[in-house]
Amino acid sequence: MGEKDIPPEPASQLRSAMYLLGELRTVDGIPVLLEHIDYQYSPYGVLAESFPAVRALANIGMPAVQAILAALPKEASALRRQLMCSVIYKVHGRYDAVRLVQRALAAADGAKQKANLKAALQWLSSSDLDAKMYALAMRKARQ
Repeated sequence: MGEKDIPPEPASQLRSAMYLLGELRTVDGIPVLLEHIDYQYSPYGVLAESFPAVRALANIGMPAVQAILAALPKEASALRRQLMCSVIYKVHGRYDAVRLVQRALAAADGAKQKANLKAALQWLSSSDLDAKMYALAMRKARQ
């Protein structure tokens, strides 16, 4: 699943729908937003504009963070993990985002889950996190 499953025609409508879910803080929309967190509308310099699900999930706040913390250990895609971490960062700031992922790491079972969380923690702890988020936003969408 992901961006390749979404037809290209209604891109602006899809972006608007994602934004609306976030503006209304629609908790029921969290699973769909997480499923399509890697949908890239356009390569803008602002992560929340490039990836509308990131903005929507950040607007939803703590319920979205809880869902992300449940999904993050199982997420194989580095891009999707980084986007999930970006939501946690936007909602809680760096210090609390790191603390939340550390807690998830302490509770994780299995080597793969721990490896995914360690990678997420390393990304969040990076001294150049803002530059990394900008680079994510500017990446070219896959065809």
